[in-house]
Amino acid sequence: LFVMCVFSLFCLASVGTLIHTRLRFQRERAAGLYTTSVYFIARLLVELPVLVATVLLYGVPCYWMVGLYADAEHFAVFMAIVTLVILVGFSWSEVIAAASDGVNMAVAAYMVVLVYSLLLGGFIVKKSDLPAAGQYALYTSYFYFGYEALLVNEFKDYDYGAPVLEHLGFDADALYRDVGV
Repeated sequence: LFVMCVFSLFCLASVGTLIHTRLRFQRERAAGLYTTSVYFIARLLVELPVLVATVLLYGVPCYWMVGLYADAEHFAVFMAIVTLVILVGFSWSEVIAAASDGVNMAVAAYMVVLVYSLLLGGFIVKKSDLPAAGQYALYTSYFYFGYEALLVNEFKDYDYGAPVLEHLGFDADALYRDVGV
């Protein structure tokens, strides 16, 4: 969860870039040079190598130093999950920046989303600790799905894995659902 939170903070740089180039984007879009979807796909393609490099530079040593399941398949799934989570964080930062008037407002709003996702990510507050009516709130946190996927990836092949996941309130068969969401 810490890795996902740190990587989501790396998306803050794109907030300022989007806000500072907004006027140019609006002018060029009005002139018919490109559509909004093409602009955001291009922004993602520009940022993607930086985000993936960040995940690789931090994730590779982190995975092996922490002593997670030492196997190529688990490592690849770990890297894919963390990359997907950072892409969701990047997408949130883009949406918030597009809807905000200034950099300070966008950064503050992104931090609210980040803290909300962190609190309801399943690490700080377990599903079983919430009232039944509030348990749905966990499913609004993108950290929840990433955290569950990382835990399932780590524990699924151990004999004691299913009870650990059950105790934490996670579904041992939810890896593909979590990656899909």
